[in-house]
Amino acid sequence: MSEEDKNSSSYYESSDDSSSSSSEEETIIKPVFISQRKSQQSTTKEISRVEEEQRKKEILNSKLDQKETSIEETQRDEFDGVDDTDDIEPELEYENWKTRELLRLKRDFEIIKQLELEKEDQLKRNQLQQQQQQEEEEEENK
Repeated sequence: MSEEDKNSSSYYESSDDSSSSSSEEETIIKPVFISQRKSQQSTTKEISRVEEEQRKKEILNSKLDQKETSIEETQRDEFDGVDDTDDIEPELEYENWKTRELLRLKRDFEIIKQLELEKEDQLKRNQLQQQQQQEEEEEENK
């Protein structure tokens, strides 16, 4: 045996020892020589396969984009922006309007009432403060 064979066999033995501890069922695959021509062919095949996958993805994406665009266009075409549902049931619409108007008036009335209460409270506070100030002044003057 040459020295390389000894080194390589010891290498395999040491690696075999470590692999046997992790998994005894693993088998060592024999290395196979691949000529440079075949190696280049496989690389070329891999590149062409990847390019083909990319082309397929691009085609699929463009089809999806076209579908989305056509869906958006049909939705825009279906709605022309005009609400032509007026006067279908004028009595019901009038009653609904009256109800909404009463609710608006009630809401406005409540807001006005609240503002008036706040003003009254503010006036009372001011009057109390003035009274307290007058009382304090009288006490100081005595």
